[in-house]
Amino acid sequence: MHSTVKGIVQSGGAINATNIVAGDHATIHNDMAGTNAQVEQVQTQLQRLMDLLTEQGHVLPNQTEVLQSTQAAREELSKEKPNKLTVRSLLSGIAESVQSVGTIATAVEGLKVAVGILLG
Repeated sequence: MHSTVKGIVQSGGAINATNIVAGDHATIHNDMAGTNAQVEQVQTQLQRLMDLLTEQGHVLPNQTEVLQSTQAAREELSKEKPNKLTVRSLLSGIAESVQSVGTIATAVEGLKVAVGILLG
């Protein structure tokens, strides 16, 4: 007797996958924005920026706007599918505003790199 397998056949062990499909014309649409490590890196960089803004932001003429923009970026990045243009625009505006404070400027650049890796 001859049969054609259309699906998954497993004997022993375990399957551990984020997504799995089987069958004719099967596709996966992966909406995950990066790996856990990438997400954690962005969260770490965001927290570092918020801490520096709290500690040293008083020297910025527009500290409130920078804090609000950073919070807006954090909120956008927390979405399941963040708007890349919004995030990049916010980060560019923040970077321009903090150029005069080296430690904060460095933190923003680190965040921009981490976000670039995360969002592609």
